Amino acid sequence: EITSANHHVSEMAQMGLRTLVFAKRMLTEGEFDDLNERMNAAKLFIKDREELLTHVFEDAERDLVILGASGVEDRLQDDAPETIQSLQKAGLKIWVLTGDKQETAISVCQQCEHFTIDMQMEFLVERDSDGCLSQLLSTLDRMNEEAPNLASSAAVQYSRTSTSERAAVNHVHSGLRQSSTRTTKKKFGLVVDGATLDVIFRTDQLKAKFLEACKQCTAVLCCRMAPLQKGKIVQMVKESQKPHPITLAIGDGANDVSMIQEAHVGIGIMGKEGRQAVHASDYAIARFCFLKRLLLVHGRLFYLRLALMVNYFFYKNVVFIGPLFMFVFFSGYSAQPLYAQAYLVLFNTVFTSLPVLIYGIFEQDLLPSTLMAEPALYRDISHNRLLSWSQFLTWFCCGVWHAVILFVGFLLFFAESDFDTDGKTEGLWSFGTLIYTSCIVLVNLKVVYTVSAQH
Repeated sequence: EITSANHHVSEMAQMGLRTLVFAKRMLTEGEFDDLNERMNAAKLFIKDREELLTHVFEDAERDLVILGASGVEDRLQDDAPETIQSLQKAGLKIWVLTGDKQETAISVCQQCEHFTIDMQMEFLVERDSDGCLSQLLSTLDRMNEEAPNLASSAAVQYSRTSTSERAAVNHVHSGLRQSSTRTTKKKFGLVVDGATLDVIFRTDQLKAKFLEACKQCTAVLCCRMAPLQKGKIVQMVKESQKPHPITLAIGDGANDVSMIQEAHVGIGIMGKEGRQAVHASDYAIARFCFLKRLLLVHGRLFYLRLALMVNYFFYKNVVFIGPLFMFVFFSGYSAQPLYAQAYLVLFNTVFTSLPVLIYGIFEQDLLPSTLMAEPALYRDISHNRLLSWSQFLTWFCCGVWHAVILFVGFLLFFAESDFDTDGKTEGLWSFGTLIYTSCIVLVNLKVVYTVSAQH
């Protein structure tokens, strides 16, 4: 009976159907009371609650009698293959984490083109540490022989000074062609099941080798996973060696909550499996295909806007505070201010807030239609380049230089100032007001020049 059921389940799984096995076990009243008492006690624990509940479930789910099995077609959402292809072209490494059988999961991955025909498939199916380590090492040897580390390939970037969208797209295409000539066409797909992941999680050595193998794969599939394992996978990737990757998890059911909460960015899909994933997520979308626009358009534009705003706010405050710092050496280290008190408040709130606010809301260096059609443009924001220390120091040094020019320039100008009609020379407030006015004009022109140089 078990052999027959297993045969039918395997056949349905290979057809891509979502399989379910029905079984029962008759409990006596004493057995039920014992299991119920142990389960209620396990739920009261804060630490190791999941592990204790797992032990209770294992005791309850034994000596089962098989009733039958079913296979239900689980259709892919519209545009799911196109969305996955676009995200891969954008440079994202995609992992599929599912609780389905291995055959079902592989069939679904092939339908959505996560696994392609030209990929060499590698399988990790071991139940002990030594065997798992041996299989990982042999897998790594095959990958190193036939392909270089795909994760180390150069990111494609286009010049931020491109004068047109067509120029930016052409630059990306040329960069992709150069990158493809440096890397082999061999692609690898890795399949690992939940039991093997339990073995991998036991030692740091196995986790390191597993991550090394995954980095060299184009696509990774983890099947037969428990919900808690999904969160552990995301945590393992987050804590991998530097540079630490930014993780995003997307799911539509309660079994995806752990990985959605563990990832840097969690996205829930509103569907027929309830709203648990949506309630636990940072963003909610109605269909999987909306992820393409969310990342390639809104994600990229938001990053560009935020990167300039952060650097610009540091810059303009360095320009503003720099003359105050230098004036200390000319005022006998007294508490005499260079600007009027009202100017200190109005600088950030009134005189310099509008230009950068307009930029932060309306900036679009490329049209959304261009970004959707050319996913490789998303690579421009890879490695957090626009918020790196080199970019920050560039803006900071620029702010210091402009502050020095303002203060020293007006200091020399007022050194030999003429008398006014009353026979008096220009005083401190004239000196400070001129620096203040010039600072406002300078920082506003800076943001206008920076934005114009990007288009």
